[in-house]
Amino acid sequence: MESDTLKEDLINTLRIMKAEEFPVLVGEVLHFFVRKEKTPVENNLLAEKLKELKAQEIVYTNDEGFISLSKNITDKVQHRFKLEEVTKERVRYAQKLLKGLESVPFLRFVGIIGSAPLGRITENESIKLILIVENETPYLSKFLVENYLWARFALKNFQVDSIFETNNLMWCPSNSENGIKILNILPIINKDKTYESFIAANNWIFEIFTNYPLEKVSWGFRVSKNIENNVPQIFRWINGFLRPRG
Repeated sequence: MESDTLKEDLINTLRIMKAEEFPVLVGEVLHFFVRKEKTPVENNLLAEKLKELKAQEIVYTNDEGFISLSKNITDKVQHRFKLEEVTKERVRYAQKLLKGLESVPFLRFVGIIGSAPLGRITENESIKLILIVENETPYLSKFLVENYLWARFALKNFQVDSIFETNNLMWCPSNSENGIKILNILPIINKDKTYESFIAANNWIFEIFTNYPLEKVSWGFRVSKNIENNVPQIFRWINGFLRPRG
């Protein structure tokens, strides 16, 4: 039955999002919903299926709109809040520092990727960077970036995680885990619409996340958000779906 299939897809989505360890908001689940049939589903229908999963005690929720695969959701949510505070502070620091890379030759795009955009970074974890550079300059570009960070006593706080050349922007493998990374990139520097080209080259993400609002991935949307409200996510507006109605 389609109903059971949707429930299975929701559980799979929560596992992909690591919701057992890190409770996620209802809006995040709806946007990152992964369906085997790769076709969009009405958010109201998904919300109803989440309610059924809650009634079956397969998923657990709280009044703030968080969902977890763990019964211990209260402690997990508190842990998420603590990591979010750490993330905000560290991303503010990173943003200010990384803006200085604007003048580095060959760099076309610099963004933060991984745990930080998800609000899950710890105090001692390296902030992971994604670089897009001119063709045939990945090693030189990485050297220049790391030298810039080293000169500011900050190299230990960062890790160059991914480097793409402008003639090869496809991220492989094209799976849901990498799709979440791409859709949660926090852009810092974007020259000549390199970010837009990167998203276009990886439009397979929208075949996986068929419910993801396309306007939310635009460069203008990303940079217009105040970092205080943009970390870890931008999906806090649908947190009422699972609240009891009285």
